Amino acid sequence: MFSQLVTDDKESPEALQQALHPTEGVKVRIGLIGIGAVADFHHIPGIRIDPRAALTAICDPDATLLEKRTKEWGPVFSTTSYEELIKREDVDAIIIATPNLLHVDIAIAGIKAGKHVMCEKPLGLNSAEALKLAEVAQSSDVVNMTAFTYRFAPSMKYLKTLIDDGKLGQIRHFRSQRFLDWAESSWGWRQYKKTAGAGNTYDMMIHRIDFAQYLLGPIASVSGKIKQFVPRDKTPQGAACPPSDVDDWTAVIVDFANGATGVFEGSTLMKGHHNDGFGFEWAEVNGSEATAVYQLRDPYNIMFGKHGGSLEKVPVPPEFLVPAGSPRKPEEGVPSTVFRYDQLYEFVSAIVEKRQAQPNFTAGAMAQVVADAVIESSESRKWIDVPQPATAEPTKVETAQPTKVETAQPTKVEEEKKLNRKVVVITGGGTGIGRATALTFAANGATVFVLGRRLEPLNEVVNAHTSSGVTCGKIIPLSCDVSSPEAVKKTFDEIKSTCDGKIHILINSAGVNITDRQFDVLTYQNYQTLMKINLDGAFNAIHETLPNMKSQGGGLIVNVSSIASFRGLPLAGAGYCASKAALNALGSTLAAEQWQSNIRVCNFCPGEVNTPIIDQRAVPPTPEAREAMLQPQDCADVLLTVALLPPRATVPELVLKPTVQQFWM
Repeated sequence: MFSQLVTDDKESPEALQQALHPTEGVKVRIGLIGIGAVADFHHIPGIRIDPRAALTAICDPDATLLEKRTKEWGPVFSTTSYEELIKREDVDAIIIATPNLLHVDIAIAGIKAGKHVMCEKPLGLNSAEALKLAEVAQSSDVVNMTAFTYRFAPSMKYLKTLIDDGKLGQIRHFRSQRFLDWAESSWGWRQYKKTAGAGNTYDMMIHRIDFAQYLLGPIASVSGKIKQFVPRDKTPQGAACPPSDVDDWTAVIVDFANGATGVFEGSTLMKGHHNDGFGFEWAEVNGSEATAVYQLRDPYNIMFGKHGGSLEKVPVPPEFLVPAGSPRKPEEGVPSTVFRYDQLYEFVSAIVEKRQAQPNFTAGAMAQVVADAVIESSESRKWIDVPQPATAEPTKVETAQPTKVETAQPTKVEEEKKLNRKVVVITGGGTGIGRATALTFAANGATVFVLGRRLEPLNEVVNAHTSSGVTCGKIIPLSCDVSSPEAVKKTFDEIKSTCDGKIHILINSAGVNITDRQFDVLTYQNYQTLMKINLDGAFNAIHETLPNMKSQGGGLIVNVSSIASFRGLPLAGAGYCASKAALNALGSTLAAEQWQSNIRVCNFCPGEVNTPIIDQRAVPPTPEAREAMLQPQDCADVLLTVALLPPRATVPELVLKPTVQQFWM
């Protein structure tokens, strides 16, 4: 398959080996598991051009191929056991380019060993496997990446920018056509469900699904048809082999969550579309103002046209041709080939910069969820709503009518005041006030991103929303340590990249207290922990949100403070009181500075609330005392009222007390 593609790489074997094994500046040592055509065409050239990367080990069950690659690629450790490769101390990261049935086991083994992992698509034999892998990766500290190469085409990146900047207007329609003219002989392991999972739908169409969601956001529902045209019961040499049991043609109509519609078609059996092995690729986005087109065979240009005119070739600006800092020269090599090497550069950059790579395993899992919905639709001959699992990337969802959340009845307000189409981010969203507010806002139509350090409570919030019978709104969990500016930036970049950059409401609910809170036992480390989470966490989230709110014309920021912010309370402790007092000052100053940009800030200062933070007291309260406290739902109902106020009205400071404490303080 890849041997049919045209390249102009005339590098000598000696030069290739030298480039794969630099003697200075190496920061990421890579083990390559699966060393067939995909590895040779995509990954080895990427390692070759990145001086920060070195190839240190290779693995494949084919001992003959191992010997051949060792001669081609130079002195590397070689083995037929991926477990042996993963254990090696001279391997920092692994790239998995094996048959699909091996992806999940190898990737999880690598993650457990602390290795960074890039894996070819699809991640698993089905979306359930892919989701499992994404969840394991998300709960780890390793960089993970799905090998969706087409995201790195310069024209694709430029098309994304045009869409995000509104140059096409309101996006209405997406069209993808991917045709290849491959032989009708056996595909080997790729033509059997037990080793590949599916055919063209997993091999080629899944790329188109991914970059469609990259460009336009999540796909909400599909109507698909898959078909097998030929049995592929002969090998390329003419010998008989078991016939294929997978598809070789896929067609899909989709509805995106943002209201746009899409049409996809792809096959590897389209005669006359060989084109030096690259086939035919056309991805078109139609907006209310203009149309733009990506073509694989011309990745340094797009086609662009406005109403009344015709599509014309427009060069991709130079800043999109190679990633910043990459040594790759855009004028060298076949354009349709060499942009694929930028995938490895992103992987290495993410490892070096200690951030997550894009597209990560979550993107890979979500593309496979859509692909499985296509297969299900074809089999059932029905439209299928695409499930949005707990590991979903940030999504933007059209919403319906509000309803009950668990046992709490959302405030009833007029339809125009609902939170439909509002994007809400809640830090500390897994427990207490954050949890109750997430459920209440989602029940009133919002798309709510809940952030927290641990995924388990966040996933429980998602399950509570979906099991409550609520038919509108959405809750998406994202693991994030708000005390880390880098982690917050990464998380908010993910949110903004799939929500048109819009965040309408930010609720800073992340907060902690400690047991040893009296000043004479308060350690410097505990004091810093209180400040980093209670104060710095809010600053970090505001810092990433404010520019977007200003550019969209306004927004609401709620800082969940405390009644302890007004005076020193021994019950709360000096560090906690100081952090909450500073949080109030941060919020009030922000409001004074930004009100002309329609930024509203509310410092919410509740009295005692029955949340898990109460358990940190030296003497936890009795059940009777907890019953008399404010409950998280009380706070959520009040915050919903604040959120539903028109932009002309603001609540700078809001104090809510239990009735039994109304005269306290």
